[in-house]
Amino acid sequence: LGTTSGARWHRDRRLLSGLFAPRMLRGYVPHHVSATKLLLEEWSKYCKENAELDVDESLRLVTFDSSMRSTMGHVLDCWRADSSTPSMQFLTNMALLSQLTSDRLRNVFWHSDFIFYRTATGKKFKEARERAFGFGDKLIAER
Repeated sequence: LGTTSGARWHRDRRLLSGLFAPRMLRGYVPHHVSATKLLLEEWSKYCKENAELDVDESLRLVTFDSSMRSTMGHVLDCWRADSSTPSMQFLTNMALLSQLTSDRLRNVFWHSDFIFYRTATGKKFKEARERAFGFGDKLIAER
């Protein structure tokens, strides 16, 4: 939608607008509220301890948590989980995918799939992508 114009933009906008109608978004509100409450509880702990807070990391966690609650019905519980839980491994994996994608975009030679997937980074990306898909497939199967 952000890269089109004219008749195609109008058609795509019309198709997508229904997804953002208030009646559609109402179902997501409880999920976002629950995730935000956990975020605020976590931030309160930092305030009471007068400790330094990584806002970027907190917002990344609440975004993942809220997204997983509303799209997959899965509570990541990323605030209380240790790094060995499947949910936290998923978050770590998604951060890796994000970094590898960013690296790929900065290297003009890696824009070609043919070249990229033959590099060590491309192979690492493919493995991380498969792990992410496996996590999603497992959640879907459980539902």
